[in-house]
Amino acid sequence: MGIYFSKNDVVNARARFEKALSIQQTIDMAVANLARLEMQEKKPDAANKRFEAVLEKDKKNLQAMTALASLAVVNGKNEEAKTWLERANTENPESLQVTQLLAMHYVRMGDKQKALVLVRKAQASNPKVPGFVEMLAQIQISMGDKAGALDSYSKFAAMLPESAAAQFKVAATYMTMENDDGEIEALKKTLRLDSKYLEAQLALSTLFA
Repeated sequence: MGIYFSKNDVVNARARFEKALSIQQTIDMAVANLARLEMQEKKPDAANKRFEAVLEKDKKNLQAMTALASLAVVNGKNEEAKTWLERANTENPESLQVTQLLAMHYVRMGDKQKALVLVRKAQASNPKVPGFVEMLAQIQISMGDKAGALDSYSKFAAMLPESAAAQFKVAATYMTMENDDGEIEALKKTLRLDSKYLEAQLALSTLFA
């Protein structure tokens, strides 16, 4: 398929993707590529219908719903995008990807509190998934809740005890709080995990300059 698409041969590309769909209606790549062609041809409604057809056969199809949300954002339809992302979240509450997309969309629409509630609920429902804890910390930072973010990042680092990158996030949060003692300890722990972690080296050398 790629050789036709790379040459912008729309007719041949469409024929191949249509053939793929005739074999299996829910082939995600074929649907995505056909929708992309239709967007290039300035036919957003046709692109939408591609993904809506997938949902008629599989109402929980995450890719189709997030694609429809993306198309809505591109066309300046934020409320429609929110509807699709909320539906995707309802159908796939365990999905880190859709929770992140919905939270980001809430923030984009100026509703950080709603993003926080969403992420807290997701984290509580998935307590063993580090990504939800990290996402909670990110939202807390965006809302100016540095103490809350520190608590979340500390839990995140504890869930990934071998990760220097996770530990560095704790150090970076201490940095925003202007807590030098906490930052130094967190940076030293980062470097014990990875002695070559450049950002930690630079931050520590700055503190002792």
